[in-house]
Order: sequence, then C-alpha cells, then structure tokens
Amino acid sequence: MRTNKRRYLPIVTSEDCGILAVVTHVDILEYFVATFREERRLFDQPIQELGIGTFDEVMTVNTTTSLEDVLKLLCRRNLSSVPVVDKSGRIVSLYNHSDITFLATATDADSVVVNLGSSIEDVIAQRRSDEPLHTCSQCATLQFVFEFFADVKFRRLICLDVDRRPVGIISVRDLLSYFVD
Repeated sequence: MRTNKRRYLPIVTSEDCGILAVVTHVDILEYFVATFREERRLFDQPIQELGIGTFDEVMTVNTTTSLEDVLKLLCRRNLSSVPVVDKSGRIVSLYNHSDITFLATATDADSVVVNLGSSIEDVIAQRRSDEPLHTCSQCATLQFVFEFFADVKFRRLICLDVDRRPVGIISVRDLLSYFVD
C-alpha cells in the first residue's frame, strides 16, 4: 500500500479473484493497537519528538481565502487537506480535497467561477457532511495518538499549541510508516 500509494488493498481469492475484504490504513492501525496495547512503555514519547507527521512548514489558510487559492495550494504542495484558521491563527476547521463537491452546486460556467471565488468559510458552511475536526496537543504521546486513530477511525489529526494554533498534522499513513520503517 505504501509503495504504490494506495489507500485500499483488496484481498481476493486465488481461485476466482472474488473479493474477500478490503483493507485500509485504519484496519492495519487497529491491528497494531490490538497487538501492542500492552506495550504502553514503548509509546510514552511525544509524537512530535518521534518525527511522525508534518511539524515544519504546516500550511494553513485563512477563513477569507478563496476556494481557488486553496485548491491551487493543495495541488502545488500535493496535499489532501489544509487547516483553516481565523485571523488570530486559531484552528476553525479543516478543508479536505473531498470538499470540492461544493463546485458541483454550480449550474453553469459562470457559477463555477463564482464558486471558485467563494471564501473557504462559505464553502465549509455549505458542506454536505459534518465531519468533526480531530485535534490533539503537540505534546500528545504516541500511545494517545495511536489509540485515538484506531478508536475514532479518521484520516488525520491536527496538532495544536496551547493557543489552538496548528503546529502539526499527523495522518494514518504517517503513523503506519513509522512502524513499517
């Protein structure tokens, strides 16, 4: 999965290539949690010290940033999401590449242009899904992050400083890569 940058891995039968199951990063993480739950002493280090996730150059966008600028940033940096912050830099939401469905509300080319000019705050307000924002302290331990991912089953966690400003992002893929490496 990691080598080929795949999010899912189908498990098929050798006889007829029937799909038995589909394995995701979260499934693998759940296995790790179940297997290593008793090894707590191995997981007491803060996640930031272990170098898991992105902690330098965390990209954020302001609530007033246009959808077009956010999409350009995601493409340019090869990101799947970006934290949205208020004027003081505090987290308010997370814009996901899957939120692009907002453009589908356009009825013609002019509507697309109008939607691209919408602020991220407006786009987020019109989301169809109400996915919660998952955050943790930058001092969170590997054990906390490990179990939180497995229990809640989400894709990324935003690490915040004491003022609720994003200082890091940890994905399920980052966590699994740490154990594989």
